[in-house]
Amino acid sequence: NWGNQASVDDYAALEKYVRENYNVKAVALWGQSMGGLDTFSVIAQGKVPVVGALLTYPACNLSDLYAIGWDSAIDAAYGITGIGNSVYENNTYGMDPMVKPANVYRDVPMRFYASYSDTWVPMAQNTDLMAAKVAGTRLEADVVECSGVHGDPSHFQPSDYVAFFNRCFAETTRTITLTLVSSGGVPESGASGLK
Repeated sequence: NWGNQASVDDYAALEKYVRENYNVKAVALWGQSMGGLDTFSVIAQGKVPVVGALLTYPACNLSDLYAIGWDSAIDAAYGITGIGNSVYENNTYGMDPMVKPANVYRDVPMRFYASYSDTWVPMAQNTDLMAAKVAGTRLEADVVECSGVHGDPSHFQPSDYVAFFNRCFAETTRTITLTLVSSGGVPESGASGLK
């Protein structure tokens, strides 16, 4: 799907279904490979309230991936049937995470896992650029350098993944103190008589 709008809409529909049918307090996303594009678009569009994004060798730069050989797959996902830059740009408009300003990612903590040996989704043109883009807008945008090619087991670090998600979900716990007042501004100890 290469992060196309239909896939982003599917994420939003899934989150809506889960939230309506289960007791869900918060949502974090795990974007792996091509799923990085979906993760960034879901966050940027604000259709799903996200408290964190874990990214494993994530695709972050659609135009770079198009240029290095994923063009036919991206053409299929975006319905690109013509040739030329304007056709690509029209069909993918608003969907490339690298084209968006950093502030659209709404200060969502991110943790990246990538390797410079990955030739399918090159780290320098994807993870490094995105991590640098968002670094100043959040408390966490760390890159864990892994080894090996795309899919190498070094990218999968369960205890580190869990620690990251625990930090994200801990941030959703807040204590809020309210003082109830009557319509005249008088503090109330109960809810009776309030308007």
